[in-house]
Order: sequence, then structure tokens, then C-alpha cells
Amino acid sequence: MIFSELKNLLRTMEANEAGLIANRDPEHLHRYRVSLRRTRSCIGQMKRSLPEDRIAKFKPEFAWLGSVTGPTRDLDVFLHDIKRYRNRLDEMSRSSLKPLLELIRSDKRRAHDRLVAQLDTQRYRSLVSAWRAFLDSPMDEGEAPEAGRPIAEVAADRIRSRYERMIRRGRRLDAMKATDRLHRLRIDGKKLRYLLEFFRGLFPEETVDPLIATLKRLQDHLGGFNDLLVQQIAVSRMVPRLEATGQTPAATFVTVGRLLENLARREHRMRRRFAGEFDRFNDEETCGRIERLAPIPSTEVPA
Repeated sequence: MIFSELKNLLRTMEANEAGLIANRDPEHLHRYRVSLRRTRSCIGQMKRSLPEDRIAKFKPEFAWLGSVTGPTRDLDVFLHDIKRYRNRLDEMSRSSLKPLLELIRSDKRRAHDRLVAQLDTQRYRSLVSAWRAFLDSPMDEGEAPEAGRPIAEVAADRIRSRYERMIRRGRRLDAMKATDRLHRLRIDGKKLRYLLEFFRGLFPEETVDPLIATLKRLQDHLGGFNDLLVQQIAVSRMVPRLEATGQTPAATFVTVGRLLENLARREHRMRRRFAGEFDRFNDEETCGRIERLAPIPSTEVPA
């Protein structure tokens, strides 16, 4: 079952590769990266159900691919959010943001060119080819410690463990101060979401779908918070570059300053709202669904 899902993820990556390279729509890169992250998460979290010796070599290669595709996606999100902010400004202020938008677009073009160059390397082609061959090869039960356990049982254990880890971290977290802990909780949320979606077919819809919906709300909050942090750093680093041109109008720096203030205010609001968002994820109903997580009877098959 794990192998068939990993094959589906590889097919999704390959289906979006041409659109990603052509830069037709940011969604191609987004879907590619989601499939890549789900693949990495499965390898990491279900390693006892996979042949550890054979799979070990893929971990650093998929990590490399994640680092290669990340900058372009970050700039896609950045550009989208800055445009949305710009649309709320008056005509004069919108015009003054043009140099910043041009700089972001220029950075995105360069990042995309670097990405395309990496996808045209022997390293990338070898990774995809070797991964496909691995997924098509049979696995002996002796190659993985938990290969003989019903996969739904293994998945339920991993989901509960990941959820409990998030609850422990979230309860101790002071969102007004703990930026690094918020980041780690966001990563934990991604891993839990990938597990729930990867194995959702093994569990009743009435159990798993509400869990995904509740987690998604918390993820949206944490993801929005992270975007605000990243964007503040990016804009701050762009100010000296705009100054260095010697041609940026003074009005641009005024508007950029207001943008930074806006991002900081929104970040503060997100920090203050965290406790309420986390409480929804940590309520009795959600905890009960996790505790009662049980597979559909017909899905009790080995990995």
C-alpha cells in the first residue's frame, strides 16, 4: 500500500514537471513540492515499514531537491502577497511599490532559472530513475522491522504519536516569544497532515475528514505567521538593494516602510490569536477522534 501511494506521488511530480519548467502557473511548482514533501515525510515517518538499507540513499537526495525547489516557491508566495497588499493602496502608493515588485520578479526569474538548471542535471535524472526502480522492485518482509504489521495499525500509531507530540509542544508554547517553537510546531503539523492524507483511505471518512479540517485551520494560521516572518526579512534585505541603485524614488521607501509596519502588526495579531487556534485543535472532540482512530475492517493488510 505504501509503495502504491509513493508511486502516485511520483506520477504527480512528473505530471507537473513540464509546467514547472515552463513557469506557466505557480500551481505546478506547488503541486510538485507537496508531492515531494509527502514523499519525504513518508520515508521519514514510516521507515520501519520500508527497507531501511535501500531507502537510506534517497533521503539526502530528496532533501537536496527540496532545497532546490524552495526559493522559487517562497518568491511565488511573496509576490502574490505583495500584490494583494498593493491592491489595497491608493493609486500613488501602488505606483511607488513598482521598484520593489520589479526586484521580487527579478529574484524569482533567477531562482526559477537555477531550479530549471538543476532539473536538467544527471543528479536529478538519476534520482528519479533510481526512485522509480526502487518502487517497482519487490520488498522482502525481512528488509523492514514492521513490514508484516497491518499498515493501518502502523499508520494509526504514527498519527497518534505525531498528534500527541504537537499537543505537548503547543501546550508549553508562549506564542508572543517562541518563534522557533512555532516553526517546529508548523513542521510537526505538516507531517501529521501528510500522514492523515496519505492513509486517509484506511480510516472512516467521518473520523479522518474532520481531523484533517481541524488540522488545516491550525496549519493555515501557522503558515500565515511563517510567511509574515519570511516576508519581513525579505523586504528588509531588499531595502539596501533598492538604495544601491541610486534611482529608487523616496516615495518607494516610505511605502516599503509602511509595508513593513503592516507585516509586523499582522504578525503580532497572529501571535495573539495562536492560543485560540490551538485550543480548537486540542479540544475534547479532536482528542477523542485521535484516541478512537481505527481502520476500516477491510483495510487490515500488511505494508
